Amino acid sequence: MKRPLPAILALLLALLAAAPLCAQEDEPEPEDNTDLDSLEAALSAQERPPAAPAAAPPPPAIKPGAWEGWWRKSLDYQRQDSTEQALACADSAVSGAWLSDLRLPVQSGYWLSLSDRALATGDRTLAARYASLALDIDDASVPAMLAGFRAGLAAQGPRRALGELAARLAAAARDFGVQLRYGSQLLVWACLVLLLWGLIYGLYLAAARLAGLIHAAAELLPRALSPGARTALAAGLAAGLAAALAWVSLPLAILLAAAVCAVQATARERAFLFVSLALVTLAAIGLSLGRHLFSRIDDEYLVTLNRANHAPFDAALYDRLAAYQTDDGRDLMPPFAMALLDKRAGRFQRAEAILSAMTEASPNAGAANNLGNLYFLRGSQDTAAACYRQALQWDPSLALAHYNLAQVHLRRLEFGPAKQEQERAVQLDLAGIESRASRYGNGVPMDQLLDGRLLWHRLMAGWNPLRGFSPRETVTLAGLPLWLPPPAALALLLLMIAWLRLTRGRLRRDDCVTCGAPVCQACLTATLAGEHLCKPCADKIGLATAPALQQELAARLSARKRRRTVLRSALASLLVPGSSLAMAGRTVGAWLLAMGWAAVLVVMIAAGVGLPAGQLAAALAGKGLLWWIAGSGGLLLAVSWLGFLIHIAGAPEPAAGLPRTKAAGEAQEGDEHAA
Repeated sequence: MKRPLPAILALLLALLAAAPLCAQEDEPEPEDNTDLDSLEAALSAQERPPAAPAAAPPPPAIKPGAWEGWWRKSLDYQRQDSTEQALACADSAVSGAWLSDLRLPVQSGYWLSLSDRALATGDRTLAARYASLALDIDDASVPAMLAGFRAGLAAQGPRRALGELAARLAAAARDFGVQLRYGSQLLVWACLVLLLWGLIYGLYLAAARLAGLIHAAAELLPRALSPGARTALAAGLAAGLAAALAWVSLPLAILLAAAVCAVQATARERAFLFVSLALVTLAAIGLSLGRHLFSRIDDEYLVTLNRANHAPFDAALYDRLAAYQTDDGRDLMPPFAMALLDKRAGRFQRAEAILSAMTEASPNAGAANNLGNLYFLRGSQDTAAACYRQALQWDPSLALAHYNLAQVHLRRLEFGPAKQEQERAVQLDLAGIESRASRYGNGVPMDQLLDGRLLWHRLMAGWNPLRGFSPRETVTLAGLPLWLPPPAALALLLLMIAWLRLTRGRLRRDDCVTCGAPVCQACLTATLAGEHLCKPCADKIGLATAPALQQELAARLSARKRRRTVLRSALASLLVPGSSLAMAGRTVGAWLLAMGWAAVLVVMIAAGVGLPAGQLAAALAGKGLLWWIAGSGGLLLAVSWLGFLIHIAGAPEPAAGLPRTKAAGEAQEGDEHAA
């Protein structure tokens, strides 16, 4: 006997809450020029399944805009500095708006401004209440979520504030408008991070290996030119080609240089370069999708249907939906949205006519569920239950129909079947049922809104992942042609594989053991110890016979090697901070540092901070996010130059002797044999 007691109390409270709704008088419906006959004719032309249950007498109209009176009272109390009364009236307005799935962004912005003002004066408790009210009025407002999080940090603690923020974000993420508006932005910024991540690592690899590749290319030029002239000509040709490609696509120039340099890279560096190409390809596809989403984000059809899910009745909005229904009678989303607006305006007869026509024309579980809600509010429990069962027959996975059928069983005091239906509803959609049931309250059936999946299907129609940007579009984000077409990225990947298989190590680069100059396989000389010498050093070793001369020559060449290492590493670190890690063979460190630089640059782009020194200095004169950007950039610079210091510290000191060439060793062996 103790178990059903809470349910009975909840039922009594629900009946008391529903009593004012049933006690209101009927009001004449406003005139409307929408041709319902054309809607019924268009729907009747489709194949008819078994008809829905017979319609009961139309339910009485509910007085529209009940929340507006409470909202005006709240404003009056707020002007009189009666904060508690204003908040109480605002709570009543929110409760009235919840029953119709309304979102009121203007009212939410008002309470959000009051929250910011209270937070500025130090009243964190009041700021948290204002922010919570702003979120209740518009639960999809991300600024209100962040304001509530800031106010809740002090009032509730970080753990609870983070938990509430995560729950709010998860609830808002189920809305189509939030998904489109914030999801498209998040997609673009995430793709920019992936793109820059791959490009920066490609720059690191090119800075570390390009000198050896230029040397190998210089050896292919005519021997009539001096070695310096051949090197300068090869470097000029490489720079000109890179500049021409960068004018069209900066990623293409960087990744092509890195792919060519991969022939002289280690196996680990090649593996990370392949991953970088994959990241850039994914980023290219993602940016193409982001472009498509941004081009459709203001689509009037999608915006109108999305507004109809949570907007109060608006004649202009209703007329647009009626026009869409007239243009395409096969599209059932506009009349479904019209029925939602009619119910919120108290025009129950029109809502019933539309939903009845839809359920008679074709299987539509959402329409049957909403039609059952109309009968439920009137008190026709049997007809409402029949509508819910018809909806479940057409769509057994419709959680709202199970939930609403449970409300019918509760009205009849049938607690066993009610519990079963509630459990089925929770199993099908736990998050959705909990979030909406907390807003509706006990004993109130919930309407099925327009399914966001249908809107996404309409939105994604016509997207081509291989479609490119125009030249003007590529520079809109950062002032640089950062976009690489996915076909170009795939072609570059195939080109790199073919290039590595064709060379087969023939262009492998080594450094001279004495002076540190890059040498190719065609011009190196091997020592007795297996080390490699460049041709000038090998000639000098061959001429050095006296031990004292060898010692002096060894010191000179080793000092030259150290100076060359420091100069190359410093120049590379100035042009591409962090490339000294790649030059030192720290591939994983270079990979992680590239990710850090990519994130900082994307945040700078998102914050509107340019790279010129004057603009950057002016931005840093402010406060807030820019100081975090500056701190993160300074930390990454410190890591970059720390890698430079570690690299030059590992450079060898001047040696005490020179390694011998094979020729010198053979000569020495002959002298010993003669002795």
